[in-house]
Amino acid sequence: MLRLKRLKTPITRMKLHLEFVLSRYLPLYAFVAFLAAIINAYLVIPSILNQIVASSTYSSPFGTSGPYTGTISISLTLAHLIFSLVSISLAASMAGELRSTSLFHLSQPLRRIEYSISWLLSIAWLPSLLMALSLFVPLATFDPRLVLRVSFQPIYLRLVEDLLTFSIFCWAALSKRRGIVAFIGLFFVLILPYLTMVLMSLIFYVFYQGTNPPTLLLAAYEVLFPSTASTLFMGGIAQGVLDPMKASIGTLIILALTQGTYLIYFIRKFEVK
Repeated sequence: MLRLKRLKTPITRMKLHLEFVLSRYLPLYAFVAFLAAIINAYLVIPSILNQIVASSTYSSPFGTSGPYTGTISISLTLAHLIFSLVSISLAASMAGELRSTSLFHLSQPLRRIEYSISWLLSIAWLPSLLMALSLFVPLATFDPRLVLRVSFQPIYLRLVEDLLTFSIFCWAALSKRRGIVAFIGLFFVLILPYLTMVLMSLIFYVFYQGTNPPTLLLAAYEVLFPSTASTLFMGGIAQGVLDPMKASIGTLIILALTQGTYLIYFIRKFEVK
């Protein structure tokens, strides 16, 4: 920590703490990123090539045919599940640190705002960005022109949904309990996005003569989980009421509120022991 005392700029101090946090998880990040890239390459590249072959009869193979969406949502969902484990692990690490050594870190020139932002970047932003890159890197490596064949809407929807979900893990870490972080993490990754929609559809199908759930409930679901909703509705689980891109505006607003209130609460109210 002697080096930390010589640091004067907030960005440098935050960068140093971010490196300290990530240094313990670099092997896990590397393994997860590699695994997600392999999955995306295995699912997406053959499908794009099949589309190119199918469309080459009518136009140039790399011509102006529409962007490919096919298996992208599925591959991104698998990558999302993989990177969710990393985010939950980091949030659990933050909870453990807040319970034990956080006061030591904050007794140095590291301020609360720098400490909270570095954890937010580690838990929410870095896994989400790596998830998106895990699709682009294998495509660009195989043939850079394939990147232009991919629809960016599924990637964008998955990115904003993951940022919101992973930001909630930061709030869970403030409990200082790893068990709570694990429960909330698994609940928001596996239970709430999928079982809620399935159970809601089954209930209204059985008891309300096959009608769709109320518009307000569907709209709220689409705002909270724009990528998952788009995938499920495309699969016929239910019928959406909002355009996915319009729903993502609400997601971005909730995301900004979630991260903003997390930072404000940590800086002004959270008690560090």
